[in-house]
Amino acid sequence: MRISGRIIDAGEIDVLAVDVVNRQIHVLECKSLLFAKTPYEMRQQLDTVVNRDPNKKTAVSQVLKKAAWVSDNIEGVVQAFSLPHSDSGNWSVHPAVVVDHRIFVTLVESFEVQIIDHEAMPSLFKL
Repeated sequence: MRISGRIIDAGEIDVLAVDVVNRQIHVLECKSLLFAKTPYEMRQQLDTVVNRDPNKKTAVSQVLKKAAWVSDNIEGVVQAFSLPHSDSGNWSVHPAVVVDHRIFVTLVESFEVQIIDHEAMPSLFKL
């Protein structure tokens, strides 16, 4: 994808949602995960979504890279989607990971981005 002639080198953005009223751009990474029934499966889920090893590609690392690209190119994004751009510096970018069902570890630990199940998506948009 190109915005203002710049190629998004962070990979495809799964969902880009815009809240015009609050001037927020939400960059969402979507993951479909198997329902974890054992501790091993829970660990596999956790490694897919977030991993402490900076060399591992995870949903969190991907969405952070994509959100950084949007932030760095905010003027082009605002223009590409014909958003009010009198002052594109007033737009904020919010990354999140959306999964198809709740991940147990998110109940006991917080991460650098929100990790929510698809049923909780309306909470992102202050509906």
